[in-house]
This record gives sequence, structure tokens and C-alpha cells, in this order.
Amino acid sequence: MSLISTSRTAFCLCFLFLALPAPVVLAENARSLEQLADDIDIAEQQLEVLKQQLEQNQSLKNDLQSVFAASQEKRGERDQRLAELDQRIGVFSARLDEMDATVKAAGDNITKYQSTLSQALINAQIVGTDTRLKALLQHSDPVAALRLSTFTDYLFRAQSEQLQIAIAFLQQIEDARLSTLKDKNWLEHIRAKATGQRDAFAKAEDSTRVKIESVNNELEQTTRSVAELEQDQQRLQLLMEELERLQRSGSGYFAAFKGQFTMPVEGTIAARFGTKKSLGTLLWDGMYINAVAGNPVQAIADGEVVYSAWLQGFGMLVVIDHGDGYMTLYGGNSEVTATVGAWVSSGTTIASVGDSGGQNASGLYFEIRHNARALDPAEWLSDVSSGA
Repeated sequence: MSLISTSRTAFCLCFLFLALPAPVVLAENARSLEQLADDIDIAEQQLEVLKQQLEQNQSLKNDLQSVFAASQEKRGERDQRLAELDQRIGVFSARLDEMDATVKAAGDNITKYQSTLSQALINAQIVGTDTRLKALLQHSDPVAALRLSTFTDYLFRAQSEQLQIAIAFLQQIEDARLSTLKDKNWLEHIRAKATGQRDAFAKAEDSTRVKIESVNNELEQTTRSVAELEQDQQRLQLLMEELERLQRSGSGYFAAFKGQFTMPVEGTIAARFGTKKSLGTLLWDGMYINAVAGNPVQAIADGEVVYSAWLQGFGMLVVIDHGDGYMTLYGGNSEVTATVGAWVSSGTTIASVGDSGGQNASGLYFEIRHNARALDPAEWLSDVSSGA
């Protein structure tokens, strides 16, 4: 159970008295000042706990914001690094395209040189293997034949040299292309790694953002709780100051009938005084009686109706003052028929069974208090065993 719910449960009855008109407040002058002082101490302790939670949550928020800023900075660095790598990869891609074009052109030249040299060799074979001798024998002019033979040898050597140069150039281009491709592949690897780091920083940033939102929500809730508890504490202090001025004489009526009062409603007791509630370590200050919705709720003793309306934590509530500081509370009703200021007798119907107090089943929440201190209803009712 949250501190908010705990504080509201502890002080709900006190707020009830503060909400009553002046004559009703005067009727509560028997309330224990010591109990009020204890309530104020509880409020102060809970305020201290909430303030510590505020400090812790604020510190946690500051730490998370620092982590968030660091993640943003690192992700920004990775984004910048990726942009630089993309630019360099683009440069290498363009260079590879240029080299591919150069390799193609060089290959075309080699093919042309190879074709030319091949054709020249074929022509030489037609003339014969000894070109120079055949040139001398087949020409009537020996000098012209020798010149032709020398020119043919020169042509073969020149074409062969051009072919070797072209092949060497092609090899250089291919080597450079492979080197560039290797550099590009390395850059691609670095880029993939940087992308992974960037994505990890982004994920951490998103996770931290969610945590910050959660802490902010807790801070808002705790801040509201502190404000509410401070108001509660102020109201308790006002009540204590008021009760210090009030005094009241007793009649002894209610105490005289201890153990003889009738159950306020027909039903089964689902929770008894002093037992633990389903959540947390809080104990029941009264008893909860499961009952059929709509059934009548009756006053157990004569008294004045001092409250008949909705109250948080109790739902539709009726409170009856029986004098001498004794009061009975009937909560969780579907509707109330008793009016404030009315005098009711024992057995008078004051409400109808409901579930307005937030319980899971219809029934009646019943308390007996003396000077605001909760008493065990089982000690005051005569037919508890039959209703159990």
C-alpha cells in the first residue's frame, strides 16, 4: 500500500470531524489529545519519508539525465563518423569506377595490338620463315629487298614492345584496382561496426528516456503526496487546538450496554478488528460484514447523527454520536437515509448496504470509537458469534 493510501486511511476520521459544522465539533470535545499528537507524529514521519524519496528520486533523475546526455553525445559522434565513412566510401567507389573504365580501355588496346601482331605474323608465314632471305631472292632489286626485310623486323619488334607495355599497364591498373577495392571493403567493415555502436547508443538513450519519464512521474506523485500530507498535518493541528478548548460531561449510557448491542446488519463477518488487511501491514480498526446489497443498516444505540455523506476511504458513511466520547461508524453504504443533526433510536434504519467503500463485495464496514480510539466491536455486540 502506498504512503498516500496509508496517510488517508490514518487521518480520514480526523478530516471528518473537521468537516462537521461548529456544533458537531463541540460535541467531539472528548477526543484524546494524546491520540491527536500521535497522529501528528505519524504525519511528520511520513512527510520525512516522502521528502527523502523526493531527494532520492531527484538524485536518480539527475544521474539519468547525465547518462542520457552522454548517450546523445556518443551517438552524435557515431553519426558524424558514419557521415565521414560514407564520404570516403563514395570516393573509393568513384575511383573504382574510373579504374574499371581504364582497365576496359587498356584491354581493348591489348586486343587491338594482339590482332595487329597476329596478322603480321600470319603474313610473315606466308612469305616464309626466313623473311630477309626471301626478300633478297624474290626482289629483282637486292637493296630494296634488304630494306623491306629490315623494316619488317623493326615493325615486329615495335608491335611486340607496344603489346608488352600495354600488358604491363593493364597489370598496374588491376593491382591498383584490387588495392582500392580492399580499402573500400575495410571502410565498409568499419562503417558496419560504427553503425552497430550508434544503434547501441540510441537504444541506451531510449531506455534512459523511459526511466527518466518514470522517475518524473514518481516525483510528481510524491510531490502531490507531500502537499496532501502537509495539509493533513495542518488540519490535525487545528483540530488538536480546537479540542484543547473543548470539555464535555458524560452520561454513561453507551458504556452501560457493553456486550448487549445488536449487529447493525444481517450478514457474515469477513474481517475482524485487529486482523491484518489484505495489503501491507495495516490492521482493521473495525469489522467488515458481508451482506446483501440493499438490506437495511440499523443504528446499534441511541444517538445524534453527526455525519451522513461520502468520505474517501469509507464511501457513503454515517457517524452517530452516542455521548461520552463514544461514536459508531457505518461505511460502504449504497445510500444513506439519516440526516445530520437527527436523533436516532436503537434499531432505526440509517442506510442501505452497498459497496461504495471500494470493497469487492457488498457489505458494511462498522467501527466503534471512544475519544477517536478504535475499539473491538466484538466486545460490544451480543450476537457476533451468530453473525460470524
